[in-house]
Amino acid sequence: MSLDREIYETETKLRRLRKARNKRKRARLGLPAKRKGTETYWRKGHEYLGPAGKFERRAEVYRNAGGVLQVFHDGIVGTVEDLKPGMCQGCAETHEVGWYEGEWHHNVKTLGGRRCDCAACGLWVCSDWHKRYHNRVTRFGEKV
Repeated sequence: MSLDREIYETETKLRRLRKARNKRKRARLGLPAKRKGTETYWRKGHEYLGPAGKFERRAEVYRNAGGVLQVFHDGIVGTVEDLKPGMCQGCAETHEVGWYEGEWHHNVKTLGGRRCDCAACGLWVCSDWHKRYHNRVTRFGEKV
């Protein structure tokens, strides 16, 4: 066996041992298992949602801005009927912004670089304001 292969196998064993040690330590301290990015969790007063909860939170931010909508099939964007548009919370002069024209702005960015998904930390804004704020165009479902 070559020296490179032995080094690779030794490093792999070390990684597995560290992972097992950290898992035991988290269990001993009563901490939850390491997250995989698919579930909701709280950290330092901020909530971070998995993919399943983002649609519901967007609807909640929209309702907080005064909008009224009817969801026919949960989680499918194309089945939303906009009954009353929400008000833009970014512009100095408020104006109506519908479900399909508006965007959810994450107002709080934490130290880790993630954006808080709390309803209290979210704003419903028009796409023009959001474009000026970020200096680019973002759409619902697009990664920022």
